[in-house]
Amino acid sequence: MNKTSKAINQRNILISVILTLVVIVAVFAFLNRGNDALQEGQLLIKAGDTGLVRLTIDDIRKLPAVEKNMVINSSFGTMKHEFTGTALLDVLNSVDPELAPKYTRIITKGIDNYTSAVEMDEVLENDNVFIA
Repeated sequence: MNKTSKAINQRNILISVILTLVVIVAVFAFLNRGNDALQEGQLLIKAGDTGLVRLTIDDIRKLPAVEKNMVINSSFGTMKHEFTGTALLDVLNSVDPELAPKYTRIITKGIDNYTSAVEMDEVLENDNVFIA
């Protein structure tokens, strides 16, 4: 194999890898697209693809709130903060008191697409999961 053939082979492999990566990015972008038009200051509660309710910050502020002192460990170090929040269970119960027992997990997704999963057992624990 001469140098020209080898260079063409390497170029073809590089092009194939780039095209594969572009396809992967496109698939993930399609799967993560948001058709919910969620605005900042809103909370959308869904079951699967079905939207159950959309709440605003004002809706949540009408529910009982607590002050929580929390220690946050981050890449910037350990910081203490005081948060005002509402128990996620209270939010779910305000929508439908039978909602929490129907599910085993809640997946939260922020407007910035930050996503986290919380087991419903944790939500049902007293003084444990809050929206702040």
